Amino acid sequence: MQTKDSGEFSIDRETGWIQAKSSYAGKFGEEFVIDVIAKDNFGVEPYFNDTAEVKVSLRVLIFKE
Repeated sequence: MQTKDSGEFSIDRETGWIQAKSSYAGKFGEEFVIDVIAKDNFGVEPYFNDTAEVKVSLRVLIFKE
């Protein structure tokens, strides 16, 4: 992942899941933009690749009993 917000997240190379590196409690409405580069052949040349811009928007979940 690349961009200024890349340091906020990590990506699982096996599943592609994007995870937060820290808590975002109290940051409701904040938005992050990261560029994700996917490569086939485990990134070993020759490989094909593609890039996508991913926007992460923080929302609040309210649980009621």
